[in-house]
Amino acid sequence: MALAALLLSAVGCRPAELTYTIHDGATAIPVTGHYETVGEVLAAAGLALADDDDLSPGPDTPADPATPITIDRAAEVTVIDRDAVTTYRTQAETLAEFLTETGLALSLIHI
Repeated sequence: MALAALLLSAVGCRPAELTYTIHDGATAIPVTGHYETVGEVLAAAGLALADDDDLSPGPDTPADPATPITIDRAAEVTVIDRDAVTTYRTQAETLAEFLTETGLALSLIHI
């Protein structure tokens, strides 16, 4: 692709702009341009990932307009345990998965 762009620019032609699609949750974001990697497409869109967010394909994957880019954002879960308040970020879809992931256990207290 880089060779084709070089040849076209040598004869005074510019290659057509490419449109990549990022799916960030329920939002589809079109990004137009020429990018080598998925990470470059995200940067062009001004999007950042948090540590527990999932990106598919990965940031170093060659960018391909025919392959949608999907961001699955981690959910924030706040746990209050007596006097401590802790916020977690998780991809767990159920309470049971979250408890297993964090090693937390539920207990009943009587007031």
